[in-house]
Amino acid sequence: DIVAHAGKELALRCWKTNPQKYTEEASTREFISPVIFAAATLAGDVRVEADYDVSGVLGRGAVDYVIMNQNFSIVVIEGKLGKLHDTLEEHLGHLAAAMRSAREQYKRVYLGKRKHEDEGEFKKVPSFGILTNG
Repeated sequence: DIVAHAGKELALRCWKTNPQKYTEEASTREFISPVIFAAATLAGDVRVEADYDVSGVLGRGAVDYVIMNQNFSIVVIEGKLGKLHDTLEEHLGHLAAAMRSAREQYKRVYLGKRKHEDEGEFKKVPSFGILTNG
């Protein structure tokens, strides 16, 4: 069972990880990864890309994860809490920029459209994002 496997994987990672390092990006990724891949497996025809490079009007760089379906993508970013930010809400702008950049990237790469070209029917395609702190 996929859910049971993800649960065991998470339990093992919690047991073998130093709790003081949970706020570090590498540690949070260790906890997010099993959940994302289990969900993608259960969803069926879905692909997961970690450190997915995007480039758009609002930004460029690597998005933590992009979950790709045939018709749309879901952007996943890890909100870093602690020194600079106290709440996940402070990361919403980052998530919105990442979602827009991923959408523009998809439009260019898969649809062959330029940045400022009319989206046409692509306007109807939804955009989704997940903001997590692990």
